[in-house]
Amino acid sequence: MRDLMPKALDDSQKLLFQRLKEWRKEKAAKEGLPAYLIATNAQFIQAIRLQCRTLESFKNVKGFGKKRVQKYGRRINELIKGFYEAEAETAKEEKTMDDSEKEAFPY
Repeated sequence: MRDLMPKALDDSQKLLFQRLKEWRKEKAAKEGLPAYLIATNAQFIQAIRLQCRTLESFKNVKGFGKKRVQKYGRRINELIKGFYEAEAETAKEEKTMDDSEKEAFPY
């Protein structure tokens, strides 16, 4: 099952998944906790697929209760939200570049 979970994500989402795992590893080390107590891989994947952009949206992530949201939700949310905002900005810039190329080469 471990190998199947990341397949639920596209390539850009896999990058976000890796960033979340790196943050979790650092946070767990600082707190002296096993990483899964902060959030499991499955919870990260579900949050990514749901594109959780608010703390309220974490109520839809299985096993992500009030305590976990209060303790870690804000930072996880910042990472997810920031990732999708950066991705949207990149897509917008690419579209602008594509449009300008069409104007320069209309054929």
